[in-house]
This record gives sequence, C-alpha cells and structure tokens, in this order.
Amino acid sequence: MTETEKQPRVLTKLSDTLAHQLLDSLTQLRTSAQKLGWLLENIDPHHWQGWTMGIRDQAWRQQIPLPLHHPHATAAAVYSCLQHQHTGDGRDTWQMAGLLVVPDDVIAMACALNENKRHFEATLAHCRQSLGRASLSVTDVLDRISRQPGGVTDRVRALLAQIGNARLHLRHCTRRIVVLQDMPESISLSWMRSRRSIRKVTPAACLEKLRAIREKRGGSPDIDTQLALLNNLEEQDASLLREVQTVAHPSIKGKVRWANGDQTELGYLSMPALMAPGTRGGRLPPHTRPPETPPTSPRRARSDARLREEPLLPSIRVFLSRNSRVSSPESPQPSQKPD
Repeated sequence: MTETEKQPRVLTKLSDTLAHQLLDSLTQLRTSAQKLGWLLENIDPHHWQGWTMGIRDQAWRQQIPLPLHHPHATAAAVYSCLQHQHTGDGRDTWQMAGLLVVPDDVIAMACALNENKRHFEATLAHCRQSLGRASLSVTDVLDRISRQPGGVTDRVRALLAQIGNARLHLRHCTRRIVVLQDMPESISLSWMRSRRSIRKVTPAACLEKLRAIREKRGGSPDIDTQLALLNNLEEQDASLLREVQTVAHPSIKGKVRWANGDQTELGYLSMPALMAPGTRGGRLPPHTRPPETPPTSPRRARSDARLREEPLLPSIRVFLSRNSRVSSPESPQPSQKPD
C-alpha cells in the first residue's frame, strides 16, 4: 500500500481520536452544568436573595418550556444552556446580568464547572491545532461525516456533528461564571454603551496572546511578523500599547468594593455572578441595579484620536498611541527569531 493510499486511513483515525477526546470533555462539562442547574433550581428563594435582568434574551426565553419562577432558577437555565436554542444569528449569546447569593456547595460546583469549561476550551484548541496541521485531504475525510466545506472551523464543527452535537454553542460552553468566594462590601452595576473599549496593555500580555494564536494555527507568518515587531519595540513605546475591543451591543459591567477599601472590576456580566454568603447569610450586599434599558442621555464622547489609525498588532487589535516614535506598523520585517 502506497503512502497516498494509507493517508485516508490515518486521517480517519485522527478524526476519530479527536472526536473521542471532544466527547469526553463535553460529557464532563454537560454533567457539571446539569448539577449546578439542579442545585440552583432547588434553592429556597425566600432565604437566598438574587436578582437577574435579561439583555436582549427574548429569543432564548421563548425556548424554555417551564416558567422561570425565581432568579436562581433563571440563572440555572442560562448556565445549563449549551446548545443554540433558536434559528437566529448563530453568534448570538444568551446574556443575562445578575447577582445571586448561594450556599457554599453551589460555589464549589460553579468552580468545578469553570474548570470543566477550561478543559473543554483546551480540548477545542487541541482539535483546531491538530486539524490545522493535518494534510488538507483531512477535509475530504471529515466532509464525508458532516457534508460541510473545508476550513479548520468547519472541521471542528464536523467533529461536533460526528459526536451528535452539531448545534453546540461554543461560546456558551467556554464563557466563565463570575464567582465571588468572599462577600463584598458593595457592588455597582452600570450600562456600558460605548462601541469601543480601550485599555492599556503590556508587551508581555501581547506576547502571550500572539503566541497562543500561533500555537493554535500551527505556525503563521503574519503572527511571526507581529511578534518580531513587538520584540523590537522601543522601551519608551512599551507603555503606549492600547487594546481596542468593539462592544457590539450595550452590556452590563460591574465593580466590587471590598471591606478593606480595595476595588475589583468584574468586567462584562453576560451571566449572573455568584457569591458566597459570608456573614450576611443569604442576603445580597448593597448594590446598584441599572435600568432595564441603557440610558439615552448623551455622555461625553471618548476620543480615539490619540490612537494610530492602523493597528500595530492587528491579530489582537492592539494600537499604539500617537505619542509613539514608531512611524508605521505596515509590513514590518522580522529582524530576529520570535520567542
């Protein structure tokens, strides 16, 4: 048998191996999500306080067969939802802000679920990397399973179809639950309406993200170019890196204040946050609840004029401030081997 004749058999074995790994990881994830959902559904809402607010979630709520009779049950439905539930935009996610006080066993289960999510995300990355490095003819093997076109993303979807989970919502499976294992002094929630979020980022953080992308792709010349540019960045420019994120829709963000006066950013709350009871029993800490719709009053516009027009590191949406001495990020040539 020639090497060409052996290749389909080898590639089929590769897809079968990856499918088994993905199925094992997904089974653990689904089991943990169901356990957390069961614990939350059976919480006594008269003793454990909670609050939730849906954000553009009508299409998702319509698919829930039973009424959501208290905030913890509502959160259980969101945490347990791992599949696409409606026929709209496949990129749509079920977003629901909220704060829930829960017993310690629920906190432990949520932490276990987050760990399963991390493992599933790592398994997905391994599948993408393996399929990306495989010969292009692996597409033919997987197409016979799923009847989908080529491309690494489609090949991963083919694996999901192979294990009977073609409608699995990958974002729902990998987004983490915010867990506060200590009771905060207070929490403030507010709408984030800006379509662009700009934050300072370090060269080390950029380096880590670019390396992760290169690893997922199994090597990439454009990532190598960006790594070289980052490595050659002058010291005075290192503090001028800014990461720009586009916020497609208004979102809820949170900030926690602790008893010692420290503050912690919760980031965007796409799912309700869970917190341990501490000394407050089942009562929520003092908190601000945003209105059900974003405010319409104009806010002072945030100028992006301080940023260069073209990103320095386009793969991770990092720009340089105009104060930088770097004249242009266009087509840099690697002057050294990237780390």
